[in-house]
Amino acid sequence: RFTFFRMPSEAPQRATFSVCQTCGGSGRTGPLAVCRDCRGVGRFALGEHQMLYWDFGLDALHVMLRRWNQMAQNALNASLIILLLLNLLNVYRIGASVAFDPALFFNRVFISGHRIAGPFWVMLIFNLYLLYRLFRHEASAKRPNLPVARQSEKRLNIANVLQPSVVALLDTAWPYARKNGQLPIRTLQLFGIMFEHKDILMILSRLGLPEERLLDTLRRQIAYYPPIATDDGLSDEVKDIMLNAYHIAVSERSSRVRVTDVFLATVQADEKIQELLYEHNVDLVKVTNVIKWINFNNILAERFRRYRSRAVFKPKGPINRSYTAAATPYLDSFSTDITQLARAGRLPLTVARDREIEELFREMEGGKSVLLVGEKGVGKGNLIEGLANRMVAEDVPTLFQDKRLVGLSLPFLVAGASKTGEVQERLLLVLQEVRRSGNIIIVIEEIDNIVGVSSAGTENIDLSEVLSQELQNSSMRVIATTTPQNMKEFVERSALMGVFERVQIPEPDRNQSIQIVQANVAAVEAKYKVFFTYESLEKIVDLSDRYLHDQFLPAKAINLLVEAGSWIAKRDLKLIVGEDIAALVSRKTNIPLTQVTKKETDVLLNLSEIMHGRIIGQDEAVKLVVSALRRARTELRDQKRPIVNMLFLGPTGVGKTELAKTIAASYFGSEEAMIRLDMSEYQAQDSIARLLGAPGGKTGGMLTDAVRQRPFALVLLDEVEKAHPDILNIFLQVMDDGRLTDTLGRTVDFTNVILVATSNAGSTYIQDEVSKLTPIEVIKDELIRHKLRDSFRPEFLNRFDGIVVFKPLSREEIFEVAGLMLKSVAKRLADKGISLVVTPGAQRELAQAGFDPIFGARPLRRVIQERVDDALANYLLQGKIGRRDEVVLDVGGVITVRKAEQL
Repeated sequence: RFTFFRMPSEAPQRATFSVCQTCGGSGRTGPLAVCRDCRGVGRFALGEHQMLYWDFGLDALHVMLRRWNQMAQNALNASLIILLLLNLLNVYRIGASVAFDPALFFNRVFISGHRIAGPFWVMLIFNLYLLYRLFRHEASAKRPNLPVARQSEKRLNIANVLQPSVVALLDTAWPYARKNGQLPIRTLQLFGIMFEHKDILMILSRLGLPEERLLDTLRRQIAYYPPIATDDGLSDEVKDIMLNAYHIAVSERSSRVRVTDVFLATVQADEKIQELLYEHNVDLVKVTNVIKWINFNNILAERFRRYRSRAVFKPKGPINRSYTAAATPYLDSFSTDITQLARAGRLPLTVARDREIEELFREMEGGKSVLLVGEKGVGKGNLIEGLANRMVAEDVPTLFQDKRLVGLSLPFLVAGASKTGEVQERLLLVLQEVRRSGNIIIVIEEIDNIVGVSSAGTENIDLSEVLSQELQNSSMRVIATTTPQNMKEFVERSALMGVFERVQIPEPDRNQSIQIVQANVAAVEAKYKVFFTYESLEKIVDLSDRYLHDQFLPAKAINLLVEAGSWIAKRDLKLIVGEDIAALVSRKTNIPLTQVTKKETDVLLNLSEIMHGRIIGQDEAVKLVVSALRRARTELRDQKRPIVNMLFLGPTGVGKTELAKTIAASYFGSEEAMIRLDMSEYQAQDSIARLLGAPGGKTGGMLTDAVRQRPFALVLLDEVEKAHPDILNIFLQVMDDGRLTDTLGRTVDFTNVILVATSNAGSTYIQDEVSKLTPIEVIKDELIRHKLRDSFRPEFLNRFDGIVVFKPLSREEIFEVAGLMLKSVAKRLADKGISLVVTPGAQRELAQAGFDPIFGARPLRRVIQERVDDALANYLLQGKIGRRDEVVLDVGGVITVRKAEQL
């Protein structure tokens, strides 16, 4: 009658018990008749080949019986311990009766049948039973049972697979709810009572949730619970939560339904709880991930204990259990026994690398040695350490069982070799011992280092050829490592490629990286006495991945984790939150990553006025730039592209480059934060090598190296129309994807730069149309559609977020520009302790002399240099101006000096 379904891999949300339609949920069809359809359970759910139901006595009698049972068990254990101590005392007395003489004691107990032999054997057997009884009880509490999904019963009572801690929480909640007249126990009560469990307190701490504030809110909401007329200790919604907790335990392959499973099911089931957590910036995804972190740490601890307990059976020396292996004294002088380090518990566990380890097993069982290929920092060495841990626990295929994993040190092998052919001789002796022993798997890290190392004088034999020949002629197995660059440059062109099977070790993804960081948190917290929240771990992975491009995950995330622990500890802080990680990465990269401060908010809101302090006119250009910078700082931009890509069009001298400098000073903090490329120097196709680096060279290019050293900067492409079309094609990728790869294979990140290109293309058209009072938007549309087609390809123009047309400066605007330039002169004099006053008439006169509708403000700069700077320089050289003097510039270039004593 019932159709059973297969349990999905992911725990279903909001599963509910169904009410039997035959008996209406009572479980009976008559006074003495059990319902045959539901088999007497009333409410049920269908699992994998099982009927799931809930039957848990939660009333005064059952709570009391469970407490008495626990008390009796504790009392029994205490009594057993006391008896054990008394029996040990009796053994001591027996020993004293023979004056603690071992020979006499042995003779009377085991040989002569002395009168003390009987009591001794009785007490010994009783002591052994007591020890067995105590250890069996402890082991039964810790023993990992079968996963709940593999229980064999056709009808499974979920209450029977609860962890004792879950039962204890329910027993604690019931008297409290009865005392306050709030029976049955409902969702919010269950949620609050779980705060007493250590794992739940750890979850709240990792999420940065305030326990007391949450409890106060829960108490206020629970006070409004309406009474329900029922004899049941749990509401139907809580029973459904237990069903969901069971599904979660199944999906996690847990042996019992844990408190963390119930906690997650509770959060999933109640929108009020989700809203309560969201007020503290915690969503369901974060809760789920932190619970997995807590469970993951418990699993790691259990795995570590299992490895350590099974490692004691691993032979300590070079001899294996079957005594078929031989000693390797020569190998030992050039190597490290990695399995012995694992046996001593000195190697970390490997997490989130199951796929790579299984691939390594598969390839080596196929009969070949393995070459692990991955960038530095992706975890090739940790994968080998994980293999060693599994080997000592014998959690490996047959090929690896009863074997030693030995790392060969190439520096030791080469060091001190002076005689002809000595390096080759050493390697051959090492391989001979490995072959003779038969129980060794050799590890050679950075195997590319032996390519090209030769035995001089012996026909220049390459050591890679020696190793490959030995591997071909024997059953010896090697695990080696290298990087993709060295693989391509050295290994692929050597004899090694024929004897190794390649296994790619990619950079872990975000979730894998978070798991790996979580596995390393405990050691850092213990060392620096700090505490990381989950948000901080997310920030560590996300910000290191995004901004630390010279390294690879997970190494750079682990390094940042350690650095954060040390940095926070020096500041006498204990709790590390996401904002601390952002502040640390900001210090390392000079990129603003922390929350926008009040001071920054004021700057961003008044940025238009600040920029107009240096830029006269060009309102459209300033507006576009300000909008882009505000989006960038509030992270409302596309994170995979540069902050903004802008093209400045207009005649010379109208402020295009000056606006770029203003952006660098306003947003990046200094005009020096500008990478300026004069594109007239890149008119030839082979100029690409100057930007990206020469093929086969050892350094990158001018552009890529500059951005790698200063990833938070403005990149200015001056006079971009003069560059070769192939050069412009390079910037298509930069503007679209925010990255560029140099000739060394390094990916350079451009997502934190502002890209500004300036061009004089179409200047004549702009000047003509402005003189006709044509609207700027019309001018820009005509430029994009027709006038710029000869200079730029359409796809290049389409990559820009904004194309700004700079109009020629009017006479009034030139007057204002003259004021800005004269302020710069005054500032330079102020540094010498001299003040400069320019009359409006003098400023007007200079503006008239420097006005040129074609060349913009450039002639004005020359006029000020000739009429003001030169005159002031002469006065300074002649000693006519000194500190605290005031210089007045008037019409006709007349300079009046007011001496300090006259002021």
